Amino acid sequence: MEHFNRRAAHLRLFELIFSAILGALAFALKVAMAALPNIHPVALLFILAATVIGWRAMVACTVYVVMEGIFFGFSTWWIPYLYAWPILVAAAVLLRSHKNPFFWATLAGLHGLVFGLFFLPVNYFVYNMANTPGAVWLYLVNDLPFSAIHAISNFVLVLILLPPLQKGMHAILRRLYHT
Repeated sequence: MEHFNRRAAHLRLFELIFSAILGALAFALKVAMAALPNIHPVALLFILAATVIGWRAMVACTVYVVMEGIFFGFSTWWIPYLYAWPILVAAAVLLRSHKNPFFWATLAGLHGLVFGLFFLPVNYFVYNMANTPGAVWLYLVNDLPFSAIHAISNFVLVLILLPPLQKGMHAILRRLYHT
């Protein structure tokens, strides 16, 4: 029994390390793809982690968000990252029984589409939008092209890459759990 408990602990540790590496990879790939605005595999990697290892995917999210703050500065733009990305991970964990790639692509696309809205509560107060007539609408209209790019790129990346990545990760985990 002790061998089983030690083995289970090692597997949990592997999942935590895997999640942390996915978070660092998400950050590195976003930086590498910075020339392409709002095109990055962050949602893909978070959904992958959430569907394969469940709530431990929050480690990936935490690593990613902290790295964003460390490298780009902890400013008001960073505050929405504290809830925008965890919302995606939580939704993916809670809905992980779905197997249809279009479902996941749609979820990723919707997250990309509304990502700019996550910034609205902070920006509303930081930029004193209450005292500027039409400021919220101007913000939303200006954000729309970036949100559309984010939504489309998330949809395409998840639709194409999530199924093979899930298959590979499940194969690795099956091998680890049965050897």
